Amino acid sequence: MQRSRLAVVCGFLGALAVFDAVLGPVLIHLGVLQPIGGFLFFASGLVFGLVAVVLAPFAIRATRAGGRAGRGLAWLGFACGAKPAG
Repeated sequence: MQRSRLAVVCGFLGALAVFDAVLGPVLIHLGVLQPIGGFLFFASGLVFGLVAVVLAPFAIRATRAGGRAGRGLAWLGFACGAKPAG
């Protein structure tokens, strides 16, 4: 069974949100980026998280019983997207 593209995108954006939200402050602390650059990393993580949370219900619906595979990715996108955004 083929995975839902929406679920894959949702999972990817959720994971990217957590990665960016953590990476921005770490790079500032290490002196690699100036504070505004790290803040932009952090802010992009929040945006990716919000997009993942908005897309997650549609991805979960697309992968409901008997539908396409990828339900775990949809839930991953929701959980990881909600963490930095909320």
